[in-house]
Amino acid sequence: MKIFYLSTIAAAVLSITSTVQADANSSFVTDSTLDATFKTVYFFRDFSETTPEATKVEQFVQGGRLDFQSGYIADWIGFDASLYSAVRLNDSDGNSRSEVVELGDDNKLKSGYSKLGQALIKVKFGDEYVNGSAKYGRQVVDNILLNGFPSRANPSAYSGITGQLNIGPLELNANRITQTSTRYSNGFSDFVTVNTNQKIENLRTLRATYHATSDLEFEIGIGESKDYLRQRVARATWQLEPKDGYQVTLDARAFRAEPAGNLALASGSIFEKLSQTGNAEDYKSTWYNLTAGVDVGNWSSKLTYGRVDGDTYNFLWAGNSDYSPTNSFQDLNTNFLADQNGRSLLGHLFYSFDEGVAKGLTAGIIYGQGEFDDGQDKGLEAWERLLVVSYDVPAVEGLNFTWVGTQARNDGDGAFGLNSGDATDQRVYMNYSVNIF
Repeated sequence: MKIFYLSTIAAAVLSITSTVQADANSSFVTDSTLDATFKTVYFFRDFSETTPEATKVEQFVQGGRLDFQSGYIADWIGFDASLYSAVRLNDSDGNSRSEVVELGDDNKLKSGYSKLGQALIKVKFGDEYVNGSAKYGRQVVDNILLNGFPSRANPSAYSGITGQLNIGPLELNANRITQTSTRYSNGFSDFVTVNTNQKIENLRTLRATYHATSDLEFEIGIGESKDYLRQRVARATWQLEPKDGYQVTLDARAFRAEPAGNLALASGSIFEKLSQTGNAEDYKSTWYNLTAGVDVGNWSSKLTYGRVDGDTYNFLWAGNSDYSPTNSFQDLNTNFLADQNGRSLLGHLFYSFDEGVAKGLTAGIIYGQGEFDDGQDKGLEAWERLLVVSYDVPAVEGLNFTWVGTQARNDGDGAFGLNSGDATDQRVYMNYSVNIF
């Protein structure tokens, strides 16, 4: 299968190249771009307050990526490719809980990785009212049901086919994914179930978005990791400007998760653990999020209310007992307190400087607090705080420094949404992006 996949890509690239050579001034050449990104990541997490055996995790990594995007031959076919790499800069053996680089066969952290993160053929067609596009190969995916986790040196990526069809205000999107590459691994691998480590054949999602106006849209979607997990989502987003200088965003979302087949019902599956009855077949969970955001001048604020009805919400399409790169998590709908019948409030407040000596600086706080009504964590209270400082250097285009400091606290050991225990987290990022051509 891998040989067929690579030969298909190679044949398509050779065909495109020969066509381009016949017309050096084609849009394939004139619209092609090559960008380089350098990302330095310092990651520190202290688990020792509640899990002394985990002690502390500290990693320092230099990441890099080259992104090539071609133009389209005859305005319909082209190809993209991205090379990802990372080198560990510190000597600490540590462990894989940092998810910056992976463990080797000797159970020690690897020195880094290098991989072809994206390699795809793309096509587009249609006119102004009816048009569409498709991509086949390795690619980064980012939508309400599936995304790429860009919070380490490089994002996660997927192998498969994605497509989009636009008919006036209606937008249809579909994905069929067969393999994944985590944000810290050096290759692609099959999907496997959490805990039981059984192969999942594929992951499919289908979404429909209706753009009622430029400010109002509705979205519904369904996805399934075959015979394992099925998720549904519905979203409505309304943006309005009550007066000059004021931007208001109202967003409502509901997620539904349930077992999708025999892989979910296998003995020892994650659904057994998350079900209140201990029976995987009984597992059902609904997660509601209501968000109101207000932007005034340089200030940006957002308040989100979240509630889970039923079992702990499982957003992991696939994975293993340590980590899954593949989920339905979105920043607007944090997984903070996703436990049985949990409820929470999450607030964002940021300020951006656009003049003076602080021009380019953005600083803010994200704070969440909540509790559980019943279930295994009944009466448990928890909170989480993130402090964020980001600086776009005015004198150097494409250069950014960001610091994120996090504290998470809860009354017990079992809070699924807080990764089971208290933690203190410090991250520093340096990003530099440059266009080569």
